[in-house]
Amino acid sequence: MSNRRPASPIARLRRIYDPAALCHTLAVELLDHGKQCDHTFTITRASFAYYAPDVNVDPYIQILEELGAHCDCEVAYNVCAKYA
Repeated sequence: MSNRRPASPIARLRRIYDPAALCHTLAVELLDHGKQCDHTFTITRASFAYYAPDVNVDPYIQILEELGAHCDCEVAYNVCAKYA
């Protein structure tokens, strides 16, 4: 029987795409450009489309949801503030 613990959600995020890069994009869009959160992952999806077009964003969003984020502004408050 293996004693390996499952990877933490943040470790799984880092394997897919750097959360610090996403947090930077969210900060620029939400704070600097004054965009309003539409309570979806619009900015997160756009960030992936631009910076990591070959990466499937859906598993990443599932992990973000495990961490308590259910839209872009919650990623900023619940994930970026703690992990990036």
